[in-house]
Amino acid sequence: MRKTIIRTIFISIIIFIIIFFIIYLFTMRINMLSIGNTMESIDRINWYLSNDGDYYLFLSKNIDRNHLYIKIDTNYDGAIYKCYDINGNKIGNIKNNSYTDIFNYDELVISVSLKNRITSRYKVHVIQSDIPSLFIKIKGGDSNYNRILSSKYHTIGYKADALLYDDDNNMDSLKIKKIKIYLIIYHYY
Repeated sequence: MRKTIIRTIFISIIIFIIIFFIIYLFTMRINMLSIGNTMESIDRINWYLSNDGDYYLFLSKNIDRNHLYIKIDTNYDGAIYKCYDINGNKIGNIKNNSYTDIFNYDELVISVSLKNRITSRYKVHVIQSDIPSLFIKIKGGDSNYNRILSSKYHTIGYKADALLYDDDNNMDSLKIKKIKIYLIIYHYY
């Protein structure tokens, strides 16, 4: 009797795990959305998830919102991406790895679907700067950036490339021999 109950509980748990795994596999989602002026842009911009559950794209001044290259990393090939304004009116379809003008809207909703069945929705806020922008690309990428941030005495630094866009969207590039991050704390009384 006791073995039967334990076996039933064990089988129930296995069935639950299998069902959960199947649902997880068939729920299409966007893992990363990134945009840039060109396909190979150093100033590629990724969206950020905020604490309120919405996503944010922070665009620099030099970004042309009428002509942006979009790349969507998803867990499912063949997904259909549609874009809606905040009131639910369809803006259009999004083709992955292509140019789009959907980011003219300050707020939009991107849906992921397969065979007309929407599986995920993402609310995206688009904010564009009106001041000059500086892009820094650290050699070694995120891993070296995280090493710089975690350095207790800020002694670690790495080479980097930088792009500066001025008020007229003219670009200057420069090489940085060693970039470090210092924490400056201001006290206001």
